[in-house]
Amino acid sequence: MARTTKPVFIVGTGQTFPSASAAAKALGINPGNLYSVLAGRRKTAGGYKFGYVSTKAVSVSKNGSTQVYSTLTAAARAVKANPTKVESIVSAGIDKTIKGYSFSYIDTSKISSVPSVPSVPSAPKSRKTKKAEQARERKAKQREKAARKQQKEEKRRREREESAKKHRREEKLKSLGEAYKSYKDAKSVLLDYVKKVNTQIDKYIDVNPALLYYHQSTPAVFGLQMYVGYEYGPYDITYFDESLKNFELPENIDDLTKDDTQKLADKMNLLAERLKSEAERKGRSFFDMTNAERNRTDLAFEFYKNTGHENDMDQYAYMIWDILDTIERSNMFPELGSDLVFNMVSDAMQGNVDKDVLDRFIQDLYGWMDKYGSQEELDEILSELDGTYSKPTGFSVFDDDWGWTT
Repeated sequence: MARTTKPVFIVGTGQTFPSASAAAKALGINPGNLYSVLAGRRKTAGGYKFGYVSTKAVSVSKNGSTQVYSTLTAAARAVKANPTKVESIVSAGIDKTIKGYSFSYIDTSKISSVPSVPSVPSAPKSRKTKKAEQARERKAKQREKAARKQQKEEKRRREREESAKKHRREEKLKSLGEAYKSYKDAKSVLLDYVKKVNTQIDKYIDVNPALLYYHQSTPAVFGLQMYVGYEYGPYDITYFDESLKNFELPENIDDLTKDDTQKLADKMNLLAERLKSEAERKGRSFFDMTNAERNRTDLAFEFYKNTGHENDMDQYAYMIWDILDTIERSNMFPELGSDLVFNMVSDAMQGNVDKDVLDRFIQDLYGWMDKYGSQEELDEILSELDGTYSKPTGFSVFDDDWGWTT
């Protein structure tokens, strides 16, 4: 299932990006916050306002009055300003005026009404002035005509070059023979399975986005995204990149060999087999959501010591397998033990600790086990979790295995 992307722009400057995820990556912004701005749930993300290019327009203001124009050229002509100068100001977001007018790119979808710039009666023009204007208009038309002719010639030249380049590429690909056929077949197989997995991710999201993280196969399946490629979707959940751009042949294939092409084909075949193996493991198929639903119920009961806390635990779902791995691994260290770590996590969850605090605790503890740090370092890690949430009366991480006491 191919995903459509809409170009976005930064309100004010007019800087554009091919998609919201591309803008988030380029600016180092949380994609979820950027999507929230586009949906109208937030005002800014990373200090920027964003809009879709399809709703981009130019705002012209003077003395408190504003007029909106669909194009920059229309805005410049309306106030008899040089379009090039207007473009240099509005594209860079410079706080500068022309003839007292200020210009900026805006998102029209966020505007309910816009007042018009009051009309100013024009002074009568002299005959000499009219002739001068007519002469300027004739010259402007001549320049536009010459520019259009030059653009057409340039377009035809580019088309000829592209056609010749395409022909050379096709001939080169033919010369690769069976290696190129293997490449195309492998890419088709991988793409089909990637689409199948992405469709299943959509099914999880439709039911409950957090449910995806409770499935045993999710860590292994999602771990392959770093090789296949990924793109952000709703709720900051990543999908496999269906463009498979990681496996595109180079733009210049003059030096491409049969061996290079076959290696790409082999790599895609291996990834397709690995992805299928991880997603269709016996007894825990990624396509069977009942496993995730059962895990969600069982884990909520285990950590909360009672039924009906699945929604409370969903905020920690994305780290659940890291938590379980850390608890199991802690048995190897006499300073810890799984009971201590489990009780601390259970205590924190029931105290509704902030998810980022719990995530940092798990990562720090895992890091301590990796290097088997000092007792002082461990005490500091354990104490950092303490005091970050409200503990119910009568509970202590040092209680017996039953956890909660009354």
